[in-house]
Amino acid sequence: FFSNHGLPSAIHVIMTSTGPSVEPNRGHKRTHSSAVAWSDSVPAMMEQFRAAVDIKDRKYHLKKYRACFVGYEAVNVIMRLFGVGTRSAAVTLGRVF
Repeated sequence: FFSNHGLPSAIHVIMTSTGPSVEPNRGHKRTHSSAVAWSDSVPAMMEQFRAAVDIKDRKYHLKKYRACFVGYEAVNVIMRLFGVGTRSAAVTLGRVF
């Protein structure tokens, strides 16, 4: 399931002039000269995300969950930090993390 770069093979993350872009990998490489492969930045992005998202113990339906975050808030953090334009793209990028 995972490629050599630690990214799922179905995900293609690129840096464009307007910020990161998350696209499905359809078996072909991007040829746009403005797009740069972004897989080397994923560990740094993960650290930024971890520092920005509110990770704490939470209760839900009388059950306690330790050291977790709320998905909705995580998507908002990804959109704000990395300039992702849509919620679905932010969810896809979050799955890479």
